[in-house]
Amino acid sequence: MKAALSESARDRDGFMISRKYLSDYRLEHIEGKNGRMKSKAVYIGDYFEFSMEQPLFRKTRLELLVSTAVLAGAFVFGLFMNAASAHTMYVIGPDACVMLPLAFQIYGVYELFTVRTPMRRETAEKIKKRTVTSTVFCAVFASVALAGDAVFFAVQRDSLRMPGDVLFAVSLIVQVVFSWLSFRARGAAFFRKSEKSPDKAGKES
Repeated sequence: MKAALSESARDRDGFMISRKYLSDYRLEHIEGKNGRMKSKAVYIGDYFEFSMEQPLFRKTRLELLVSTAVLAGAFVFGLFMNAASAHTMYVIGPDACVMLPLAFQIYGVYELFTVRTPMRRETAEKIKKRTVTSTVFCAVFASVALAGDAVFFAVQRDSLRMPGDVLFAVSLIVQVVFSWLSFRARGAAFFRKSEKSPDKAGKES
């Protein structure tokens, strides 16, 4: 069954099936319009929902949205600053590394607002991993960049470009604060097993 399913790596809705989740599916043989038999992958695994109760989930999800938006704004703002520290590898290196996890964090937040529950195991695990991991990396890289900027201010005072360096430092401070606020709100992506059937699932709002 697994070998046959791996050859037909799409479920009945046309979505690709990862090898990790093959055990959540079984093959069903149905008769097509032309009378020929077709094999379809049908989901038989558990379904999941977000673990927070709805009022707390909506509040935490909103906090994550706001903190992510401010973090993104601060990151973009820093790109336009004419700062001497922004040309220093130990400052700009870790700050540039914020970009990729930030992109994943934005996508994770988007999924929190658009996903339908209950979710399949693959969907739930991907949302949690994408959101939680990205908030961690954003917070760490932003903190390292701010620490490097503090070192630059301490040892390269004569090289500072005003007001660019001050504004760039402010953007890093904002990134650090709101990346850690995002990390604190990561619980919005946690999930638990659901007793609901997909037919009764409604769109999260």
